Amino acid sequence: MPPSAIPGEIYDRLHDDVSRGDKHSGWIAKNKTGLIKGAEIKEGEGVISAKEKAEIVSVVTNAEVRDFKPLLYVMPYQKVKRWLREVPAAERAHPMSVEYIIEKLPRTAFDVLEARR
Repeated sequence: MPPSAIPGEIYDRLHDDVSRGDKHSGWIAKNKTGLIKGAEIKEGEGVISAKEKAEIVSVVTNAEVRDFKPLLYVMPYQKVKRWLREVPAAERAHPMSVEYIIEKLPRTAFDVLEARR
């Protein structure tokens, strides 16, 4: 499996970049791009307003490296299975990996853990 398909690898790489204060981190750059793209999509869908999107873009643009410390989201399968959409094999990091997209996830369906190292 490629590192981009292994949650622990993603976590470790992001943790290392944040710990070192890497202002040129590709992982953080991709995260920023994804957050801004997600805000644009949600505005287009009418989920958020233009003002809310602008706020998100401002926060992401002005965020510091330390603001991207990784978090671990714990989602019991039974609580999230109705919102899962399997990623087609052609779009996965590796065709044999198991990947899902959850587009709308209520806060009651997961917990957030913050590791201390």
